[in-house]
Amino acid sequence: MKKTAALFIISLMVLFACTKNDDSTIILLGTESYVEQITDVIPDSLRNVFEQQFGAIPRGYVPPKIEGSFVVAPKQRCFSNVTNWPLSVTEPNMYLTFSNQHNSVAEILLAEANETFTDTVYVIGHDNLFTVYYQETKIIDLVENLAEMKRGILIKGKMTEQGIQDFYFANIIMDVKGDPYGVLAKKGQFFIYKDGDGLARKEEKR
Repeated sequence: MKKTAALFIISLMVLFACTKNDDSTIILLGTESYVEQITDVIPDSLRNVFEQQFGAIPRGYVPPKIEGSFVVAPKQRCFSNVTNWPLSVTEPNMYLTFSNQHNSVAEILLAEANETFTDTVYVIGHDNLFTVYYQETKIIDLVENLAEMKRGILIKGKMTEQGIQDFYFANIIMDVKGDPYGVLAKKGQFFIYKDGDGLARKEEKR
């Protein structure tokens, strides 16, 4: 009986050591999301193009500490498989704050233009290299009806004392509902951005 109780306590300790332990979100073993759930929506014919433009995705079970606030300025368009997506358009600065990192999860606060997003995200990587990824669903008012767009986000870079070097950000459309006239981006389309000077600089917490 004592042996069984001890095993139960140890199991609980392992379970909570592998979850994000905060008041808002607990991610249990077996409910994790994976990068492939995002990238698999890209058509096979464009997979190599995405990999060439975005570069290798850092992977590993021991990511670096990414906590801090960073500004992506200028936020520069790199590539999209959407026809006539002009690369010369100036994008608003992007502000990122990562906090409460625990094992392979963290909290993100992302702000740009008039939009702010906060949620729990996944973190993978090794040494100073990392990848953050998550999925979000946006409701878009098309006047005649409300559309629903699900997108996957990949953020990668190298942690340095000055900030995130070689910062890249990919927005991949995973699903779209309620768009009868096809005015929104389609499933499998993607948009890649980077920091124009190669460094998303660390700043004081916003």
